[in-house]
Amino acid sequence: MDNTSTKNPRRRLPRFLHSTGTSIGQIINLSKSSSHHAKNVLRLKAGDSVRIFDGRGKEFEGEIVRTDETFVEVLTHYKVDSSPESSLEVILAQGLSRSDRMDFTIQKSVELGVNRIFPLFTDRSQIQLSGDRIDRKLKHWKNLIDAACEQCLRNVRPSISKPIDLKQWLGDIGKTKNDNWHKVVLDPTASKSLKSLDNPKKIILLVGPESGFTDQELVLATNANFRLIRLGPRVLRTETAGLAGVAIIQAIWGDL
Repeated sequence: MDNTSTKNPRRRLPRFLHSTGTSIGQIINLSKSSSHHAKNVLRLKAGDSVRIFDGRGKEFEGEIVRTDETFVEVLTHYKVDSSPESSLEVILAQGLSRSDRMDFTIQKSVELGVNRIFPLFTDRSQIQLSGDRIDRKLKHWKNLIDAACEQCLRNVRPSISKPIDLKQWLGDIGKTKNDNWHKVVLDPTASKSLKSLDNPKKIILLVGPESGFTDQELVLATNANFRLIRLGPRVLRTETAGLAGVAIIQAIWGDL
């Protein structure tokens, strides 16, 4: 028996992340936050159809079979044949900006197909994090990513790392084997555009915070084999620049 859905895999149903061991014919409990959203926001009830995805590429359709004061139970019926991931692999290395701007960048970069996000401390970052604040912020960002995946139909959850210093990150990148990666740092004074890249399949996009990178940081980036690229004649805000860069990359070589 073929347990893959023959229905439209793109039809819009409420989607929820369940990252542990989802399979066909399984009754699962949605997380506390997902259960709250299902019951109190979407007003779902027993018998309603939903989608479940595991964050690693699998998606299932099922129905709600029971609700109680805390949790919602879903019975999965079949696997959905859906593959919305771009063939282009994109890493976004983003200089830390103030919380609302950083949240916006993370959320929208997920929608645009970014595979991995590196938040970076830079000389001009206007946000300071340390200790427990980093852990709380990372948890918050992961929740944003999960919610964005639920909304935009992605089944593979992008990863996000703890914020680290730009200099350390550039050193780590230099130590790893990344010969196939096109490494780009955005700089409004650069002479070349993204169109100058030669049909990339993997791109690392490095974006500065508010006020951009210092000259010294740009030198460090170019020493790590990053190419200076401009997005046009206008200077973009940090939350605009990274997203515009990803959108251009996906439009030329990806799936937009």
